[in-house]
Amino acid sequence: MKRDFKDFKEQRTEAAGETGGGFDAEQAAAFAKRYEGMGQDQIMGEILREAAASRKDGSFDPEGIRRFAAQIRPGLNGEQRRQLDLVLKQLGLG
Repeated sequence: MKRDFKDFKEQRTEAAGETGGGFDAEQAAAFAKRYEGMGQDQIMGEILREAAASRKDGSFDPEGIRRFAAQIRPGLNGEQRRQLDLVLKQLGLG
C-alpha cells in the first residue's frame, strides 16, 4: 500500500489520543522501504512533490509535519537533523 503524508496525518496518536503525526513501526518501515535505494535529491524531490500535491488538494498539515519531525528528531544524528531542517525550510516550515 502506498503511503504519503496524508496517511501519516490521518493516523491517531495512541499515546496522545489526538489526530495527526502518529505512525507505528510497520508504517515507518513501509515508508523507509518506499524511499530505499533513492538518492538524497530523489527523496527531496518526492517530499516536495507530496507537499505540493497536498497543498493543492487542501490536505497540507504544517503542524502535523512539525509533530512528525519532532517525533523523529531524537533518533537522528547531526547530519540527519541538518537534512531534516533543510526539508522543513524548503517546505516553508523552518
